[in-house]
Amino acid sequence: MSLDQILNIPMVIQRAGSTKDRYGNSNIDWSHPVSTPVVGWLDTNQRKMQEDGKDRDQTESDGNAFLPPGTDILGTDRLVINGSTYQVFGIPAPVYRPGWGLHHIECRIKRFEG
Repeated sequence: MSLDQILNIPMVIQRAGSTKDRYGNSNIDWSHPVSTPVVGWLDTNQRKMQEDGKDRDQTESDGNAFLPPGTDILGTDRLVINGSTYQVFGIPAPVYRPGWGLHHIECRIKRFEG
């Protein structure tokens, strides 16, 4: 099975803009993110779901997203997959295979609800 056959889930990479505060410092601004469509593969890890029942119910789920080689994605971006928004967690990693060169981009993702 080729990489093109595996990477078949529509996704949208969202990148925040930036604004300046009154002191001139740059801040991340999610009010109008730049959206870039891409196809990839999602591997969620349902075994690692966590719930916090202290003050409110919060559920956390994590997984990995696999994206085509050369995809422009940063550790501060978000991925929207099937209507759910995931936060990229950490630095996306290029994955190389002997004889292929750059094979794909892999990034850890987390989703929070509650």
